[in-house]
Amino acid sequence: MLLLPALAAGAISACDSGHSVAVRVSIIGPDSAESPVPGVVLTLAPFDRDSVFRALEARAATPRPYVAELDSAFAAYRTPFLELAAATEARSALRDSTGDRVTAADGRVARARAALDSVRKANDSRVDSLRRAVAQWENSTYRDYDSVASARLRLSGGTVLSDTTGADGWLNLRVPPGRWWVYGTSWDVNDPNRYWYWNVAVSGDTLRLTSRNGVLRPRY
Repeated sequence: MLLLPALAAGAISACDSGHSVAVRVSIIGPDSAESPVPGVVLTLAPFDRDSVFRALEARAATPRPYVAELDSAFAAYRTPFLELAAATEARSALRDSTGDRVTAADGRVARARAALDSVRKANDSRVDSLRRAVAQWENSTYRDYDSVASARLRLSGGTVLSDTTGADGWLNLRVPPGRWWVYGTSWDVNDPNRYWYWNVAVSGDTLRLTSRNGVLRPRY
């Protein structure tokens, strides 16, 4: 996925007005439970950034290329990736054990790794090529993002602020008066070719960014 140029962001700090909002980030872990995520950079903006992307995409000469091809390729990685993760976790659970169970667990890990390596060998080169084409499209389509966003910042009289979640997945933001959106991303532990994305309007004094209000996006 193309990492778009970011507007200058300052650390969240106390101010004379506005209110505090506690934000927690959690995602579905390997055990299918929501788990807190540390180290997620959350950005506070006085406009809906997705609306800017949609407007720029609407005027693009062509839609995002190679979506179907990349989705198909990504699907090929998913099952062997999950099997390797499960096999590795099962082997780790045995710790210092010895005997047939360990031998069987080691064999499962080796087979899972070989299966994933086979998929990578068959797909990595093509995927990298398609991703380069997508990056070129994004560079062209979103080239005016910074100028449009800067204009919206001037109209709102606001700025872009950012900070990082702690070890417990929580972050306290000082939100100035007005309408604000919090956005951020996190990995998907179940798929190396997807990530979680949030762009949520701020309301109230507590905001939870979870799998329920997040979107799983492909890493085009």
